Amino acid sequence: MSARGFDDASRLRPCGRGAYEPGGGANIRSSMDALLGVELVEIALTGPIDEHVADIVCDGFLKATQRKQASVLFFIHSSGGSVAAGKRILDAMKVYRKVVGGGVHTHVAVHAMSMAAVIFLCGNYRTMCKTATLMLHQVSIRDTVACSRTATDSASTSAHHTKLNLELFELVASRSGVSMDKLRELAFAQDWYVYAEDAERCKMVDGILDCSPYTLIQLSCKLDTH
Repeated sequence: MSARGFDDASRLRPCGRGAYEPGGGANIRSSMDALLGVELVEIALTGPIDEHVADIVCDGFLKATQRKQASVLFFIHSSGGSVAAGKRILDAMKVYRKVVGGGVHTHVAVHAMSMAAVIFLCGNYRTMCKTATLMLHQVSIRDTVACSRTATDSASTSAHHTKLNLELFELVASRSGVSMDKLRELAFAQDWYVYAEDAERCKMVDGILDCSPYTLIQLSCKLDTH
């Protein structure tokens, strides 16, 4: 589940506050915010989502879970990728929230597309820069096709594809103000690009910001649990 044509442009990763360097993957840093007096774990997901990236992001949530007092600021800049790897990240977020009782602040400065957009929507408090973009579409058949050599294989693959689409669209509907019927209309047969103001109207975002994602530490006090 990845956006076509954006992989090269999205291969950036944070390197210090407010800066990006070429590359891709995930980055984790811990810090103590002097103003708020709370420990923060910052996780940055950049570039295509694959199993390696999921390993790093899940490790970040594991560290936050073990510390029990950490707040998580989750920066997402990705064109999407593997649904399976993305679901592992969603599971890690759930475990963190269940064990720690804290929230995850997700932020998009440029774009979160496909599976990356689904992950963004699952944050407890979600912010976008006013020029940022989300994109949603149905699961790529590449996420469900293994080796369909027979008619039975093809039928099984089709059923799995339908199940994955239903699961993710229901998740998006539950984390927004968009109904399942509307999602099918907007995103099932085409790529649906959602700009910041539209995302706010659709209840996909909790705040639109002008600032760099790396000035968001002060907003961590707004994290809540759901």
